[in-house]
Amino acid sequence: MNESEFNAAPEEIVSDDLREQMDLNDAGASGTTTNSGQSWFHEHWGIFLTILIFGVFSLDFITGDLWFDELVTLNDFARKDRLREVLTWYPVANNHILYTCILWGWLRVIDFSFSELPLRFPCLIFAVSTLWVLYSGARRIFNRDMAVLLAFGFAVSPVFHAFFYQLRGYSLTILLAALATTGCFAYLQDQRRSALLKLWAGMALLPAVIPVNLLLNFSLLSFLLLSLRRRRAIPEHRNVLVLTGLFSIAGMLIYLPIAGQFIRTISSTRGWESGWLTSGNLGLAFFAHGCLPILAITFLASRQRGDRTIPTTPALSLPLFALCCLVPILLCLLFFTPFPRSFLVYLVPVTFCSFHFYDTTMRIQSPLYKIIVLVVTVNGAFWFHTVERSTQNALFDGKFPQDLIHQYYSRNQDVYRAANDIAQNSTVPDDSIVFINFHLYPTLRHYWVQANLNAAGVECLVGGTTVPLQRDRTVYRSLRRFIIAYNEAQAIDDYKKTFGEPVELRQIGVRSAINLYQVVDPGGQDGG
Repeated sequence: MNESEFNAAPEEIVSDDLREQMDLNDAGASGTTTNSGQSWFHEHWGIFLTILIFGVFSLDFITGDLWFDELVTLNDFARKDRLREVLTWYPVANNHILYTCILWGWLRVIDFSFSELPLRFPCLIFAVSTLWVLYSGARRIFNRDMAVLLAFGFAVSPVFHAFFYQLRGYSLTILLAALATTGCFAYLQDQRRSALLKLWAGMALLPAVIPVNLLLNFSLLSFLLLSLRRRRAIPEHRNVLVLTGLFSIAGMLIYLPIAGQFIRTISSTRGWESGWLTSGNLGLAFFAHGCLPILAITFLASRQRGDRTIPTTPALSLPLFALCCLVPILLCLLFFTPFPRSFLVYLVPVTFCSFHFYDTTMRIQSPLYKIIVLVVTVNGAFWFHTVERSTQNALFDGKFPQDLIHQYYSRNQDVYRAANDIAQNSTVPDDSIVFINFHLYPTLRHYWVQANLNAAGVECLVGGTTVPLQRDRTVYRSLRRFIIAYNEAQAIDDYKKTFGEPVELRQIGVRSAINLYQVVDPGGQDGG
């Protein structure tokens, strides 16, 4: 693209092929048809099939056990009596305030049902909305078939599935990121007011969910500024840039009433061991998500075309956008070591950047299109299978992996099944104490109470000052003691760290992948 093309008005630099496709999409979006025999549904069948595929894949995730952080969100924040308490209570960063407010209202709609599916239903709505926003936005930037491909990449992504369902702000974050990103691209493409509304709404709400989402706002503002500068169009867009800057930080106003709590919590929040580990996990996650495979295939295809390399879209520069995303990520990793999930807000932008070598003439009938669909599907299936197997192996080794790829709680119902089997078969006497590892303690206590068992009978091993023992240490030797754990050696080690004495364990069968052990004191006597 030469300089004159860059400086042209947006409507002058859109190719005839792309303009024709945009006109077709406009007709579909308004509910009209291109001919008497073509229905609105027929026009958008690809995205509906994609949503159906996503729904099938999502069932195992939304019905899994509620895990540690989800129960913190639910019990410590969303179950507050008044909404004002949600807005003014920020002891830990788990309170993704905007999402928690939505969950607070949703609990009252479902009359405080604590079944997994009703609780996670808003997350499912956010995820489906994300697919639709990606499709409806991307079909104006690329074309309809490529927009379907972009949404399909999310529908079979192991990274997207691993986070969308959680009772935390990630599903809402990714939805708002899709809204802001497509709005920014659309404004640069055709300067519509509706595009600005999408951009501003997404940017204003993102930090209100998770403060670190400000990084994406910085990327989008930088991209907008640099793109307009390349066109020498900053003077006529100065007001838009100023308002965009204001909206990018507007979401932080929600933290002003709790500034003291907010600063203490953020300054004390720990991340990973090093930025190198975080960056490595990010790269692995983007590969598993399918971004790098798509980029590689389209790059090889563009090389085969020789001089006929076609830019992603005549009006936008995805390499510039990639740079605007990469810089804040690297700066953050250089000075901090946040958890990899802090960068989930970039899942949408990175996916867009993977379309850099996209051919504007590519349609669903194209062999290359079918190859990309096949690669994305196989890539997703491979990672789903590999991650599930390696996570299970880690659990039985006494580890609790948690990153953008492996999460010990995904699609896991082991604790629920163990608690219900104990309740139905009276495996554990009423006057007993059941111990469990810190990572699984909130989950067991939740399902223990749901099974009408005594909550005082569940305690945490290696809980420290966060979840201390409820009784004097000398009392426990007179009680029957049991431990629920995946790994016997880890259970013995946790008990020794907690009580300072070795024990032996006798395994008792339960109908769950997790094991139930009875504590045997030195000398061979059963605990209690």
